[in-house]
Order: sequence, then structure tokens, then C-alpha cells
Amino acid sequence: MWIYLYDFLRDQGAIIAGLMALIAAYLTIQATQDAASREIGVAQEQIKVAQQQIDTTARIERRRIARESYAFYATLEAAMASISEDIGRAHARAAGSGLSGSGSPTAYEIRRSIRKPAFVELRAAFLRLGGQLTSAFLALDKEIDEFRSRCYRLPTAGEPNWMGENAGIMEGLNCIDGQAKSLRQEALTGIERCMRVLATPSPVEDLT
Repeated sequence: MWIYLYDFLRDQGAIIAGLMALIAAYLTIQATQDAASREIGVAQEQIKVAQQQIDTTARIERRRIARESYAFYATLEAAMASISEDIGRAHARAAGSGLSGSGSPTAYEIRRSIRKPAFVELRAAFLRLGGQLTSAFLALDKEIDEFRSRCYRLPTAGEPNWMGENAGIMEGLNCIDGQAKSLRQEALTGIERCMRVLATPSPVEDLT
């Protein structure tokens, strides 16, 4: 019996060796696939963690920008509101003074009463945060300067006698008022956007 088994194994040795090789190859492939699956799983987990870190960093940055922008828009809104108040007082004074002639002390006082509150700080902030509003702000800055500059000093002895041009004073006030109100509305819209960002809960608020 053992001789027959030996002869069978000897005769079928090539087939058996082939089967063993196939089994070994299958086990090798399976082990490789398992290792690759584990590596892919680890890589996917690392990507997930990295994405979470990126999302967290982006949220922190958005909140930082929103806080900085909120301060900018709040300053802009307050400055434009102050200009509109100056315009309102100037309108009341111009309406009650009966401006006549080419110039008058009242026109001088009206023209010089239109101020540019916080414009130095705003001008610097606009370079970083103003975006498309920068040109409108610079136009208003120039308009106020031109409105205030239309004054002259009479050649008299003693105390300076300053006069302001009466012509175009109401039109100038209206133009400045319209530009200031437009910028104020943009500032209020910007404040609302910032508030929406800052109202979003942050899982890392203590780091911001």
C-alpha cells in the first residue's frame, strides 16, 4: 500500500507541486491585499484627520477676519453717521441764513463744519479690508476736501476775515450726504455678515 502511495505521489509530484505553488501564491496575494487594505485605511484616516484640521484652521481664520472686519465696518458706519449729522446741521443753518452774494462768513462756517472723522484710520484699513468700497471712500474723501477748500480770506487788516463760497453749497452738501449714506449702508451690510460668521459655534473657541 505504501509503495502504491509513494508511486502515486512520485508520479503526481509535478501536479502537487503546482497546487502548492498556487496555494502559496494565493496566500501571498491575500496577505498583500490585507496589508494594502490596512495601509489604505490608515491613509484614509490620516486624510480625514488632516481635513478636519484644515476645516478647523479655516474656521478660526474666518472668525479672525470677521472680528477684524467687524471693527472696520463699525468704524466706517460711525464715521458716516457723524458726517450725515454734520450735513443735517449744515442744511439747517444754510436754510435759515439766506445765503446771498458770492460769499459769506456763514458759508465759510458751513463748509468748514463738514469733518472727516476717523478718516486717517479708515484710509489705512481700506487698503487691507475695503475691497470695492475703497474707490467710493476715496471719492467721498476728495469731495469733502473740495467742499471745504472753497473758502477765501478777505484782504483786510486785523483779525482774519474768512468767507465761504455761497454757490453750490447745497448741491455739495447733498452730494456728500448721498455718498456718506451709501457707504454707511454698505458698512451695516458688512456688520451683518460679520455677525453671522461670529454667531457660528466654534469647537476651538478658546484658541481664537
